[in-house]
Order: sequence, then structure tokens, then C-alpha cells
Amino acid sequence: MGRFSIDKNIVTNAPIAQQSQLSTAPALQMPQTFDKYTIALDRDGVLVECADAIKGPETFKPIDDAFRAVAIIRSKGHKIVILFDQPGIVQKKVTMQEVENCNTHMLNLLGQAGCTSIDGVWYNTSNRKDDIYAKPNLGLFKHAETNSPGVKMEGGAYVGDTLEDLIMADKA
Repeated sequence: MGRFSIDKNIVTNAPIAQQSQLSTAPALQMPQTFDKYTIALDRDGVLVECADAIKGPETFKPIDDAFRAVAIIRSKGHKIVILFDQPGIVQKKVTMQEVENCNTHMLNLLGQAGCTSIDGVWYNTSNRKDDIYAKPNLGLFKHAETNSPGVKMEGGAYVGDTLEDLIMADKA
């Protein structure tokens, strides 16, 4: 069914000057450039508890310290992309707007954890084997490389929670 993506450089809707005031975690010194290898993360099961259909912030349950860990990794100069399948959209379990609302909430949680930017968030709307963007196919990786300056999966790492994630990372 293809892919849909959001690309966010700032993880909160607040003006940059106010972002440090939103953080509830101790401040991290972010580098001027993010020139270390890419860390790609699955969302459900890695950053948030995996549920059948996460429909909004009220069902979006962060895994303890996951967002702070991303902030620490980012502070070390790594590129960060979040890549995940969202087949609930074609299965009519969740709407595109609900997914986007959850992603906005996720970006705000990253900001509160001290991570003021990431390189991108992309998701696929199906889990069909013939969809190049569905895991374990490499479409999401290639899309991230094409649409985020400097993001390269070769030599990077992918953190997932399923066998499909492992197969995709191994293919890359």
C-alpha cells in the first residue's frame, strides 16, 4: 500500500527558545552536528508498549526510560530515525490521523526527555509481502536514506523487537 511519512527536525511544537524549558529531564548538551552513525528504532515494542492499535496519546504507553535513552544517544552525535510498520491503517483498526497524533505525542515526549531533534519518522501502512516498504523489506531504510541528509543504514544499527526487524536489519 505504500508509505507515508512525517519528517520532524524539532520534536515539539513550542518555539526553539522555549524547548529547554519543556524538558523534565536533566539537560543534555547536544552537539552542533550529528555526524556519527545512524541509529534506527522501531516504535511499537521499542519506545512504547506494543498494543494492537495505539489510537492516541491515552493508549501510547512509553517504555520506562526509552525516550531518555534516545536523548542520550542523540547527545552523543548519532543520527536518529524512527521506522515502523502501521498495518492497522489498511486493516481499519486505526486512522492515519490517529497515527499522526501519536507521532506528534511521541516527538513531544522526546523533547521532554531532552532530545530536541531527530532526523525523521517514517511508517508503512501495510504488512503485505509485496510492499517494498513493509518489513522485512528494505524500503523504509532506503526511504530514510533518501529523505534525510547524511542518514546511512550501512554501518548503523536498527533496534527492533520482532524477527521481521532482525531480518530487515540483517538484509541491510
